[in-house]
Parts: sequence; C-alpha cells; structure tokens
Amino acid sequence: MYHSLQKLPDFNNEQAIGEQQLLTNHIDPIVIPLFHLPEHGRVFHWMNRTIEDTKDLRPDGIMYIVEQRNIQNAIGYCEVKAHDSEDNVDSIHSDLFRLASFCKNSLDLGHVKAMMAVQVVGDTIIFYLFTIESAGLYTMFELGRLDAPLHCGQLAQFVMELDFLKQMSATYRANCIRRTGESLTGIKRPSLDNGTLQAMMNPGSPTKKKAKVALNFH
Repeated sequence: MYHSLQKLPDFNNEQAIGEQQLLTNHIDPIVIPLFHLPEHGRVFHWMNRTIEDTKDLRPDGIMYIVEQRNIQNAIGYCEVKAHDSEDNVDSIHSDLFRLASFCKNSLDLGHVKAMMAVQVVGDTIIFYLFTIESAGLYTMFELGRLDAPLHCGQLAQFVMELDFLKQMSATYRANCIRRTGESLTGIKRPSLDNGTLQAMMNPGSPTKKKAKVALNFH
C-alpha cells in the first residue's frame, strides 16, 4: 500500500496507459513486496533480456533464489501486457504459453520444487503455480487474480485484496523452494525445439479469424 500510494496518480487518467508506465507505477508496487524478499533469500528482477534457463525467449520479470549473495535458481517468471492488448487474444495466449515454457525449462533443471508464474494484462494480475506431478505430467493452475489500482481513489477498495496477496506470498515461499530427494530424471520430458516452439507461438493469424476462447480479465 505504501509503495502504491507513492507512485499512483491522485486522479483517474483516461488516457491509455503504456506498458512501461503500467509496470512502473501500478504493477511494480504490488509484485515487488510479494516476490522480492532478500531476507528470505529471494529476489525479483525486471529484465526483458535473454537468460540461460529460458534459451532465446525474454521474460519481463524473473524470481530467483539467492544464497550467500549469489543468484542460484529461477523460481518464477512474469509477463506484462498493457491495456491496449486486452483484445489481442493471440498476444495474451502467447504470453501465457511463454510463461509455461519458461517454467518448464527451469523446473526440468531439477533444482526447485515448483515455479510461480504471473501474467499481467492491463490492470489485471493473474497468479499461477507450475509443478510436475508424475512422469510427463506438468501442471499449471491458476491460484487467483486481482485488479491493480490505477489511481489513489481505488486504494480503499484494494485494501480488501491484502489477505489474498498474503496468501500468494505464502504460497510462493512454501512451494518455490529447493528440491530435495527424488531426481526428475525419470519423470521429466524434453521440451520442443526452439523452431517448433516459435512456429506454434507465431502461426500467422488469418485476417478474418475470430477468437474461439474469450478471456475475461475483469
């Protein structure tokens, strides 16, 4: 709440909010207190650059385990789209697909128990947990969602979401941890090669195509 109060405008801005403004003023004050926890050996970085775990893809944000001041393993990823992408179903689906790909590649390294995935579309923030349950059975399920405040006048209503945010932080700290015991060698499955993956994510949409899946972000 304190970080949001510092960054949110005190008026309702009717102009379109760009991705960078959305990330800096509206999303960052919420996700940083949840996932950037140096006292618990966890950090969150906005990056948008290639990292080893995700091959050639670029996440907007990444969560890491830190030990003795050294970054160790990725334990979560974040993708952000501005309000003007809310009607672009292909783009939203691609972001969700990317999140699943990031999480699988990192989980397959065998170092962590589960991954946190966060998808932001406009002011809606959706939280997922990604796990592997048995041989070849990867699961990514929604934990919940909320709408970020866009101006200070919405903070009073946002207070009602604080218990939910505490639950998300507790889930993150309890599940996105170092894996101990059984190796993943016998149950993990290979990922698609990058060429096939890109072809699936960028199929070239027909100009008259209508979305068959309606995504509700409010």
